[in-house]
Amino acid sequence: MVLSSTFNTIQDLSKDKGSKLYGTENYLLVNHQEMLKTYKEISETLPNLKKKNFMKPTSFINRKMSPEKAVADIVFVDEAHLLLSKKDSYNNFNQDNHLEEIIKQSKITIVVYDRKQVLKFKSYWDDNLIDHVKRGIHSEVLLLTNQFRIRAEEEILNWMDAFTNKQVLPLPKSAMTARKDSFELEIFSDAGEMYKKIQQKK
Repeated sequence: MVLSSTFNTIQDLSKDKGSKLYGTENYLLVNHQEMLKTYKEISETLPNLKKKNFMKPTSFINRKMSPEKAVADIVFVDEAHLLLSKKDSYNNFNQDNHLEEIIKQSKITIVVYDRKQVLKFKSYWDDNLIDHVKRGIHSEVLLLTNQFRIRAEEEILNWMDAFTNKQVLPLPKSAMTARKDSFELEIFSDAGEMYKKIQQKK
């Protein structure tokens, strides 16, 4: 994973006395329990990754730090579309939104965000809210145009890209002939049938 590899490199440099990043206090945040578990498991295999540097956003925001360390140096936020965009007292978050509070508590904030993966009203991010949070802050946007975790024919990838843009194209022929150990795409008109098929895959 690009993010975990980058964070590992930064943590290595934070222990290197010859590096400008020496002594920095850095964190990787993700508002997803399984992803957090995965990151912590990765930390067990690498010398400069510590579990304490992987947190959920609310825990990071509410953590107790000494006054001289009230601001973290570099904070990565994975799956930033899962950040809370409003107060959630039930989950001990009492401010306006996660991102604003994370920025307040870090010198550099690096956010990985996919606008097409917004799933909940309490994590609903749109351009206006993001612009409001970024107002008065120097920021840069880098677009990720390719991901390399999908093994599929080009026409299947094109079909998926169109689908995420609310266009349903004819099902690619290669989807019907794909090898079962590489990639399988099937369209269902009945959610119950889809569920049964998924259960059969277990």
